[in-house]
Amino acid sequence: MSAMSEILLKASNALRFRDEVKPNAWAEANRYLPPSMTNNPGMWDASLTPYLIGIVDALVEPGVEKIVVLKAVQIGYSEGVLRNGMAYTIECDPGPTLLVMPSEDAAVNTLSERVYPML
Repeated sequence: MSAMSEILLKASNALRFRDEVKPNAWAEANRYLPPSMTNNPGMWDASLTPYLIGIVDALVEPGVEKIVVLKAVQIGYSEGVLRNGMAYTIECDPGPTLLVMPSEDAAVNTLSERVYPML
C-alpha cells in the first residue's frame, strides 16, 4: 500500500460516521463510581436518578445552546449531569470545557476529589 493510500485510509476512518451515543448511555457503559465517591459503588446506574437522563442527554441535542435547571439539593445532579457530561465530552466530543466553582479552594477540592479520580 502506498503512503498516500495509507493516509487516505486513515483519514476516511477518522471521518466515518460513528453511532451517536448519548451521554447517559455512555455513562452507564463507561462510568465507574468508586467507594470513595458514593455509597453505591459500581457502574453508573441511571435508574437511581431517572429524572437526570433528559437533562444530561440534552447536552448533545442539536440546537440546544442553554440548559436551565431548577432543582433541589443532593439529587445526584453533580455526578449525573455535570461530571457525566464532562467525562462524555472528554471521550466522545473533545473540546473546550469550563467548570466554574465559587472559590479556588472549592475548585481544587472538586478537581482532586471528584474530577481527577473520574479520569
